[in-house]
Amino acid sequence: MQTPRTRPIGITVLVILQSIVAALLVIGGLFLAVAGPFVYQLIPRPLPGIITGALISFFGVVLLIIGIAGVVVAWGLWTGQGWAWTVALVLAVISIIVDLFRLPGSILGIAINGLIVYYLWQPHVKSFYGKEAAQLPYQVTVTKAPTQPPPSNVIYCSKCGRANSLDSKYCRNCGAEMAA
Repeated sequence: MQTPRTRPIGITVLVILQSIVAALLVIGGLFLAVAGPFVYQLIPRPLPGIITGALISFFGVVLLIIGIAGVVVAWGLWTGQGWAWTVALVLAVISIIVDLFRLPGSILGIAINGLIVYYLWQPHVKSFYGKEAAQLPYQVTVTKAPTQPPPSNVIYCSKCGRANSLDSKYCRNCGAEMAA
């Protein structure tokens, strides 16, 4: 019987934020995809109107796809799917790399994604996603192996064959009476 896994609180916060961003992308993407042909009338037209409307609709579809992917990743993070941990880690690293090219205005983005990478790499988070075994605290007790009497001063048990000292009345291994 498996014990239920406990979702780390940081993952709950991350999933809520991811869900909000994904929902905004879905809503914005739907709006632009549907309203693209009509929005072009509000924008100055360096391109013909139909091309501008098509580009706005295309951009809306791209946002919609990214938003749906965000919802799927949020679900995977919530339910403890290993692939979602990998995707979230890869996306955070990619965001850091992209933000490095946009310095100095992206320092906050680098810090936030750096914290996400750090948090996802914690052992209890990795174990929630099945990426490594949970490190359970345990105490190691070292017992000293029984010393064998020197071979010249031993007598062997006729029942189990264990070496015992010459003055032993009973075998240390099986308890049988030692013959003189």
